[in-house]
Amino acid sequence: MKADVSVEEFLKDEKAHQIMLLSLKEILPVANNWFAFLISIIIAIISSVLIGFETNTVEHFSGMVGKCLDIELSILGCVLAVYSIMLAFFNKDFMKCLLKSKSGNKSVLKRYVSYYESILFLYFIGLCMTGIYMLVLSFIPSDFVLTDNNILNSILASVLIFVYISYTIRIFYEVKGLIYNTIMLFRASIAEQFME
Repeated sequence: MKADVSVEEFLKDEKAHQIMLLSLKEILPVANNWFAFLISIIIAIISSVLIGFETNTVEHFSGMVGKCLDIELSILGCVLAVYSIMLAFFNKDFMKCLLKSKSGNKSVLKRYVSYYESILFLYFIGLCMTGIYMLVLSFIPSDFVLTDNNILNSILASVLIFVYISYTIRIFYEVKGLIYNTIMLFRASIAEQFME
């Protein structure tokens, strides 16, 4: 009966937008990820102010967004590969073992699968943000200004840059969690095979 209840976790009809909203909880500041949150905020503040207050803001930020796109695509490819290998590599007995083990109100298997799904959606959101920023930056001339006040222009640019950089750095940092969870799963798989 316990396994049947755990299987029900995987049979729920979840919409993509629901999973996407849940994925954002992975990067919110909670007790176990304050360090990552602070690091991303500090780097984003410094970077956004430096880029926002320089003379070639549009040009430099456009170059940075292009590099971030390359990195995000590479990491997304790695995440998809890990997710696929994980599903293909684990045998039925190991998955049953993870399904029966509980972590809070979820099975351990559901917790790991949900984490990998969240990471995929976080990178999807990151790619969408990068695409929007690239599109907007491609239409803006390098000498573009919103107002006659240079300080106000720099502050507005810094705020927009801060939003992008803080999210991007935070999802880059989340690769650490991805690696850790993958290692833990493979260790558990090895232990389960020897216990048999």
